[in-house]
Amino acid sequence: MGGILMKKFLSLFLASFTLFSFLLGTTITAAESSFSNFKVVRTYTSKTFEDVQSSSWYYESVRTAYELGLMNGSGATKFSPANSITVAETLALACRIHSIYTNDGHIFQQGNPWYQCYIDYANDHDIVMPKIANYTSSASREDFAYILSSALPQSAFQQINSINKLPDVSSSSYAYDSILMLYRSGIITGNDKYGTFAPNSSIVRSEVSAIITRIADPSLRKAFTLEEMPNITVKEVGCSTDIQYAITDYRFDVFKNILGDWKYYALVEIENTGKTPIYMKNCIFDLEDPEGHLLQSDDFISDVPGWIAPGEKGYFYNFSGTTIQKEFPSEAELQLVAQITLVRAKNNAIRYDIFDTDISFSGENSFNITGRIKNHTNSDVDYLYIDCILLDKNGRALGIFGTSVTDLYANSTQSFQISNYLSSRQIDPDDISTYKLIAQEMYYQWD
Repeated sequence: MGGILMKKFLSLFLASFTLFSFLLGTTITAAESSFSNFKVVRTYTSKTFEDVQSSSWYYESVRTAYELGLMNGSGATKFSPANSITVAETLALACRIHSIYTNDGHIFQQGNPWYQCYIDYANDHDIVMPKIANYTSSASREDFAYILSSALPQSAFQQINSINKLPDVSSSSYAYDSILMLYRSGIITGNDKYGTFAPNSSIVRSEVSAIITRIADPSLRKAFTLEEMPNITVKEVGCSTDIQYAITDYRFDVFKNILGDWKYYALVEIENTGKTPIYMKNCIFDLEDPEGHLLQSDDFISDVPGWIAPGEKGYFYNFSGTTIQKEFPSEAELQLVAQITLVRAKNNAIRYDIFDTDISFSGENSFNITGRIKNHTNSDVDYLYIDCILLDKNGRALGIFGTSVTDLYANSTQSFQISNYLSSRQIDPDDISTYKLIAQEMYYQWD
């Protein structure tokens, strides 16, 4: 009898020990963190997102982000590639990436607000919190990089690029190290050949798809080198003290045309941050050598739109290209000094309505924009100008073109067309994301 009891006891003990060992093993064995945990969980078809064309630069990244379960659409068949994402959506992406990489099996139960579960997860897993308190506001590119860089351990961001500085990101920025790490690991490549980042601009869903797929799949990361940004200095000369504005962008490109002549393009972008209109009075471009000696001075600089409304941007530019008249040491050593004069506008400018617009391209060399303009006033207009600013995906001006309209009678409508060559201004059609049209009479004022 004692032997039977002992056998039962041993059997029960062994069964209990086996169960305990199994439970203990599943409890204390850590899930393996690996890029292989990112797996295809659904299929992308040509009907998944009707607003993502197969010819778009972001097509493959949108498809991959969708198939890996990292991004959803903005509607049943919409992805909305040009829409910005919020801070909350950025945090959700970081948490989702971290959870898949670590294979922790976490289930995000959305509540009120919907993103609270991601805040809780981020706090528990050392994902950095946004610097902005408003989770429903658009995320800046700086905030996005700061948050996403903490989704994976630093060892997952292997350096493949030798980049030591960025042209428009201050080393004092809270996100500087994060942004630099993403450049070095080939996840972010910048907006141009100089690697500009536009840290304060919002980031759109097409860009997000490219970044997160490179985070999830190291084989998609880009090896590249950056060119040194040519020197440009903006000097404010005789500007009114009663206006508020900001220099929001500039560019300076030196190149040799097909005839072998050296030319340069330059642009200075000004944003009216005040409450009164600004008159773009004057601009001079001085080309200097590395020692600051003047090579040439160009004062025939265009301005668009000439009269800047509050919240609007204006441009001083020479996008037709200016020939460099003297010999210079090297392309990289040229410096441009832009002297700008902005004053308070004394009068208002009338803007005319533009509608029914469309853009088309002819190969890689030219573009064509058509549309209609309406004179909504009771006065005839003898002459006005329509300016077209071609913009990249980050809202930076690629080129400025235009056409004139004559004899626009009161309350009438007239068609227009703007056509020009892109190759002569070194613009790639694939870089054009959108365009802005401004129609007004030429604005002048005298002191």
